Amino acid sequence: MSGTDDRSPERRLADLGITLPPARTASGAYDTVVVSGDLAVLSGHGPVRPGHPLPTGKLGAELGVPEGQAAVRLATLNLLASLRAAAGSLDDVEQLLTLTVAINATPGFTEHVPVADTASELLRDVFGGRGRHARSALGHSSLPFDIPVSLALTARIRARSTQD
Repeated sequence: MSGTDDRSPERRLADLGITLPPARTASGAYDTVVVSGDLAVLSGHGPVRPGHPLPTGKLGAELGVPEGQAAVRLATLNLLASLRAAAGSLDDVEQLLTLTVAINATPGFTEHVPVADTASELLRDVFGGRGRHARSALGHSSLPFDIPVSLALTARIRARSTQD
């Protein structure tokens, strides 16, 4: 995108033809998202797609970069669904802060950057300048359920009033 683009993140998502999945629930004894004031901290999100088998495998063994990128894209959509649920709307996300991309990889796998870039590029496509973030891409010897990738995110959102 060139020049100034003042479309809202929700509009950008629609323009990209992306429909988000339902927000996920935690698969263990933790919260998927914790909101504290204007910060939303999202726990690890994998490449889950309702009604489809969970993608599994290790990059550098049975999976290559293209499969890793597809898994990261799917995990990013799951992150966006949880972020929307926490903020009320993606339009209420003021800035992405940090993204951590955990990659289930062999010791010799070194293509972390192009795999993780898939998430960073999609987040920038959706949020524009608000989608710029610091990032870590790390290789791991295993991930839960043998998923190929897991993404965690911290974002600044418009603080919501809490009424019980």
